[in-house]
Amino acid sequence: KFTQLDANGNFSQGEFYLNRPGRMRFEYADPMPLLIVSDGTTVAFEDKDLETVERVPLSATPLNLILRRTADLAADADIISAEKKAGFIAIKMADKSDEAEGELELFFDPVSFQLMQWETTDITGAVTTVQLSDVELGASVSPRLFRLEDPEDEDERRR
Repeated sequence: KFTQLDANGNFSQGEFYLNRPGRMRFEYADPMPLLIVSDGTTVAFEDKDLETVERVPLSATPLNLILRRTADLAADADIISAEKKAGFIAIKMADKSDEAEGELELFFDPVSFQLMQWETTDITGAVTTVQLSDVELGASVSPRLFRLEDPEDEDERRR
């Protein structure tokens, strides 16, 4: 599960799935009409109310640093800071290639080193915090969860 606090102070929550390399899914709970899915190449943002899907390359997002097949932060990231912060080990980084705009700060449990939350800072300085809970490691996840069809494509197939 995840909880999210965006830069405007809006709180949301839902289910989070991760299957490296490159695959993740954020299913937001009602009333948030949003679904975010990465298939390993692109990240799709579906607004169910507007019936729209927008896609960006995964490489253009800071999460690409941890979703890669081999997450090598020494090679791929500029480490901005590594410190104890709010009871966590916090590592702030940016993509060395400058392909992804913004920064990513990962917060790990100091005993288990399990990822507990992250903060993304976009190019405008807006911060979004995502906190994980009830993490289940090694669970089998259907590959279908990481595919998202455009609503317009569905309409075309029905015709």
